[in-house]
Amino acid sequence: MVASGIILGLTTILFFTLREPVLKQYRMRVVTDDVPDNETVQTGSTELAENASKWDEFRVLAKHCWRTIQSDVKYPVCFFGAMITRLIQVLLSVYMLLWVTSFVDSGVLADMDEAKSVFSTLIVCSFTGTMLCLPVIGYYSDFAPSHIFIPVAFALRALLFFGVMFLERPDSFYAKLASSFIGITTIMETLSVETLFLRTLPKDVRGAMLGCFAFFGQIGSLIFTQLGGHIYDKVGPNSPFAVIAIVDISFAVLAGIIGCCGHLRLV
Repeated sequence: MVASGIILGLTTILFFTLREPVLKQYRMRVVTDDVPDNETVQTGSTELAENASKWDEFRVLAKHCWRTIQSDVKYPVCFFGAMITRLIQVLLSVYMLLWVTSFVDSGVLADMDEAKSVFSTLIVCSFTGTMLCLPVIGYYSDFAPSHIFIPVAFALRALLFFGVMFLERPDSFYAKLASSFIGITTIMETLSVETLFLRTLPKDVRGAMLGCFAFFGQIGSLIFTQLGGHIYDKVGPNSPFAVIAIVDISFAVLAGIIGCCGHLRLV
């Protein structure tokens, strides 16, 4: 799943190498910094459109994307936020199940069949909470100031994951409630970051930047898949929740500081 996501992100970036509006501008005028030394191009001519290689076009787009990212700190913040929000995919599909099954070894749950039933219930609770609150959160994400919305969303999910670590039974009412709110706060995180990213995105490199955004999200899942397993083996079943909680609260503090400096405001 993670590998396919990374491949999809790279494919999107490469696809928009040929489609971005900035390349049309490049083909119709001279860009001396990007023309190979052994080519002579007349100003206003279309000779470049015929002779320019795909590598030349990719270099133009890559430079333009890099300048865009450097132009505002909100873009690196959004890429980092995408990495964190995608961690939930690995948590729900892998570490949540391992956490529930660990209660079989401790005698809290009778057997693996009961553990699978409890796990299914928690997943249903998470998706139910997400579906019920998604329209409301989506509506208010268009109006909520990003410099407040982002830190609050990440801080709330961090508090929830810290609370999950102290649950004594995975089949309790509090576990189901926590699972529901994990889904809700995750969609808050996702919408807060994506709203900031999309509404300030230049139109001429929008496709390539979206590909980069998806790519960084899958990189976060890949890192958590690899490191989370080692941490789980050495620390315990609660460790993946602790990792996400620490990352969430750290990002909330970082986003709060940057937001206070006026760099996370929609324009």
